[in-house]
Amino acid sequence: MSLNSFESRESAEPVQLPGDLSALLSNYRSAVPDSEGSTGFTPGIWAKIESRRRESRWFGRMARGFVTASGVICLLLSAAIWIPRGSASTSTATTYVEVLANDSGVDDVVDAELVHSESI
Repeated sequence: MSLNSFESRESAEPVQLPGDLSALLSNYRSAVPDSEGSTGFTPGIWAKIESRRRESRWFGRMARGFVTASGVICLLLSAAIWIPRGSASTSTATTYVEVLANDSGVDDVVDAELVHSESI
């Protein structure tokens, strides 16, 4: 069958379905009766839709609230890390090389005594 055969079906020819499919569709028609439209059908459907929307709206509000709160917490923590303190102590203001250069050499005396005592 070509694609063009499905484009327009203005002729009233019934389509022959395979036997299994025809039996399946007839069983479905008998199991699910046709609903008759009444005056309360559309308002009833909309009432069901609105009740489900209320539940999802509450959940959406809670989710948005948690996302907002976590964003604010992240911003506050990052600001606390990146904003410098008012007074920096000398231990954090100096570099490792400066600390080594200012070392008094007390450890050298202790190390020398250990080497001297081990050789004896």
